[in-house]
Amino acid sequence: MVAKFMALAVFLEALIVLYVPEAWIAALLGGQNPLAIPTATLLGIPAYTTNLAALALVGGLLEQGMLPAAALAFLIAGPTTTLPAMVAVWGLASRRVFMLYLALTTTGALTVGYLFNLI
Repeated sequence: MVAKFMALAVFLEALIVLYVPEAWIAALLGGQNPLAIPTATLLGIPAYTTNLAALALVGGLLEQGMLPAAALAFLIAGPTTTLPAMVAVWGLASRRVFMLYLALTTTGALTVGYLFNLI
């Protein structure tokens, strides 16, 4: 099972490094864009990333010029808002608690990203 995710992770990283223009990644998620951290957070929310796939994906994005703080925000937002995680929270909690879960996850990813950027 782990081998499938590792293969997917390496494949995604290769696709990013080979086919996504470095200038595009740097402009969207790089240090010169003041919205790099919120953009990475919002991209991480719908992205279905496991721990293994997320690391390789972010590794490829970092090679292309992604701001490290944006990468951290993506890594926090992605795995906590995967479809299985959201379905579990939706099934166990009320709609209000679910919305609070999403809000806290997003706010936490943004906050940690900005704090990391200050360091």
